[in-house]
Amino acid sequence: MGRHDPKRKEKILAAALEEFAREGFEKATIKRIAARAGLQSPALVYWYFDSKAALLDEVMITQFPHRFGVEVLTEVDDRSPDQVLKVLGRGFLDAMEKRPHRRLFRVIVSEVVRRPELFEHFATEGPVKLIGSLRGYLEEQVRRGTMREHDSEAVSRWFLFGLLGYLLHREFIPAFRRALPEQERYLDTLIDVMMKGLSVPGKGQEEDES
Repeated sequence: MGRHDPKRKEKILAAALEEFAREGFEKATIKRIAARAGLQSPALVYWYFDSKAALLDEVMITQFPHRFGVEVLTEVDDRSPDQVLKVLGRGFLDAMEKRPHRRLFRVIVSEVVRRPELFEHFATEGPVKLIGSLRGYLEEQVRRGTMREHDSEAVSRWFLFGLLGYLLHREFIPAFRRALPEQERYLDTLIDVMMKGLSVPGKGQEEDES
């Protein structure tokens, strides 16, 4: 097994996700990550990653569920925009219900201030790409006539940060968590407000009257 063995790398990333999610960045150790991955020596981890920070960077980029959203938005099918957004939002929030992802989100937020350069890379490779994919999808809907003209960059950010805001309220702010709507109701409301604001004038009224 060599330096570029993909199966070994995947085992290390899965083990690192569990370790960082459980211990946080500071308390996580390469030794335990190696043990979780079934490696004979912690030194083997360094065949793939130069440092613990580089390993966390790779975990955030590859294990955080933003890639799911990019895949949803690049699929070509006949689903309506509200259906696509529902699949995107539900897939993201459902993935964040899983314990490793939920804990990893806490680690990411806690490291934003202490390691801005690390977060910058993660944001560029993750959320920024998702925003770009959503922007492209919305622009295509405008061309098809299913949505009115709008600032697709602003709307893309608004939708994504609506999802992230839900997670922040749930994980970090007890006062907000006490009155937080159930996840499905929150997502339905977010999409409903978005679609009503972007609907083509006249179309919604015609459908309501029919």
